[in-house]
Amino acid sequence: MKNPPVKFLAGGFFFNQALSTRIITNIQYQEYWKKRCYFLLTNFI
Repeated sequence: MKNPPVKFLAGGFFFNQALSTRIITNIQYQEYWKKRCYFLLTNFI
């Protein structure tokens, strides 16, 4: 395979983009739940 097809390269690029975006949203999601749980705990105790 001298030069990989453009579609293959584009697919890899978009896959990487989606993966990094997913990781970022995952971290934000975890932070959100930590804050929410903390808020609930501090309110009910």
